[in-house]
Amino acid sequence: MQHPSWGHGPDAHAWPRPFGADASHIQYAIGLGRTPPDEARLVEIGARLLRGIPEAGLRRTGRGAAPELR
Repeated sequence: MQHPSWGHGPDAHAWPRPFGADASHIQYAIGLGRTPPDEARLVEIGARLLRGIPEAGLRRTGRGAAPELR
């Protein structure tokens, strides 16, 4: 998935299935590609994309914290 506001190539994409869930949250992974945005830019992107979605959030994690998705 490439969102026009990301400014990144086609290697940025989201996985179609959640990788984690509990009673109040569902987690999806987004591959940010070979040259991911820095933390400040990711916050900016998340603020625009998630506006109007109650309790939605976007969080950057290190490679070791992300699940192995295929």
